Amino acid sequence: MSEPHDHVRLLAGINSRGNPVYEVVPAAAVEAGVFEVLGTPALAFGCAAGDLIRVAEDGTFDVVSRGGNVAVVIFPRTSLDDASLTELSVALDDLDGVAESPEDGGFVVVTVPAAATFSAIESTVDDWARRYDAEWSFGNVYDKNDQPINWWSTSA
Repeated sequence: MSEPHDHVRLLAGINSRGNPVYEVVPAAAVEAGVFEVLGTPALAFGCAAGDLIRVAEDGTFDVVSRGGNVAVVIFPRTSLDDASLTELSVALDDLDGVAESPEDGGFVVVTVPAAATFSAIESTVDDWARRYDAEWSFGNVYDKNDQPINWWSTSA
């Protein structure tokens, strides 16, 4: 794993049949088994673009260091069109955030610097999600027991 990679496979969970579910995200190899995440995952909760992660063969990962970005995943009840995604992107510009979605518009991944503040992130995403009948959650703010992991309070 010491050679450069364009992507890394992360364990996102276990399906109802007990099989692992993986998400492939863009990443750059930093050293053997350690990668810089280049695109915030939609399903593999716990990291965001800019983080350095150590990835095991089974796809489990640990964050080595945080890149300072908050991950938000949005699931609309219906597929989104380009205009709705553009509206979200424009709203996120003031926070230095970005929104990404697959062509089918089935979900949106948002990456925003923690410096934008949680109140600003929540307000922006809540406002947009209400208009487009979407549910959202943070992707790297809570642990598996829904407790804040507080990485942002120790970040520079």
